[in-house]
Formats: sequence, structure tokens, C-alpha cells
Amino acid sequence: HGRWYVMSSTNATLSNLSQCTETRRIGTYCGGVWQDYAETQRVRENAEFSLMLRGDDQASDRLQNAVASLTIPIVVEDDGRGGGGFEWLPFAHAINWDDIVVVVGRKAFDRNASAAVAEAIESIDQQQREARRRVMQEARREFLWDYPGSRVHERILQAAARVRV
Repeated sequence: HGRWYVMSSTNATLSNLSQCTETRRIGTYCGGVWQDYAETQRVRENAEFSLMLRGDDQASDRLQNAVASLTIPIVVEDDGRGGGGFEWLPFAHAINWDDIVVVVGRKAFDRNASAAVAEAIESIDQQQREARRRVMQEARREFLWDYPGSRVHERILQAAARVRV
């Protein structure tokens, strides 16, 4: 049972997938090569946490995969605090990301990424982890297109209505 899952689209050494050094043309992009989706999914589903490194495009599905598999997302923030600072996450008007996401400070991460992530993980006890997963379970309907009773279409319209022209 892995403690956390990380996949980097450009750096294989950042990933804990065994296949990140092999080249295959199916699955997910990892370390500059395509990987077997089945292994990626198995690792993700057996993990407790997913490290959400900033993507290179807005279409990254890391957060959706974390919520779908109930792996607690870990993000690296400049100030190291959530505190309502998750407006950049999808549907922040409908999902309280502060109750889901674990934050690692940018300075601590830059100093020693492994230690910063391990400290963040260790700071959350089992009861807090279960609470975050319950909130994620509830958020699935608001955030995932393929979840039964999905409200994503409503959330998109609400988010569009909130944009000031």
C-alpha cells in the first residue's frame, strides 16, 4: 500500500511508477514517455495521497483522478497555506477545497521536497484523513462528469455566471 502517488509529465525521477523508464504507447504520459494506464490506476487506487505538481496545461486530469480514487491531493503553494486561497481550483464556489487539499509550503518544498511532503502527510491523523475522504466523496458529484447524478454542467454555468466581464 503506497503512501502517496506522484506522476510527472517531464521528469521520471519524480514518479513512483516502476514503468517510468520504459516506453509504451498506451496509458499516461510519465517522464517523457507513455505508460501503461492499468499500472498507473493501480498505484493511484492504492495510494492515500496524490502530489499535485503544477501541470503544464490547464487540461491536466490529476485532480480529477485524485478525487475519483479518493487519494488526498497535496499541493505546493507559495505561502504554504490554503485558507481560502484555492480560487484557482475548479468550482471553488461549490467545493470547499480547504477540507480536501493538503498544502506544502513552496520554500519547504524547494529546500527538501521529500521531507516537506512527508511532514505534511504525518501532520494528518487517520481521523482527519477519513474526514477529507468523506468530503471528497461528496465532492465527486460536483466535480466528476461520470459520477452518478453529476452536477458538473450546473457548476460550469454557475462559474461562468460568476465571471465579471
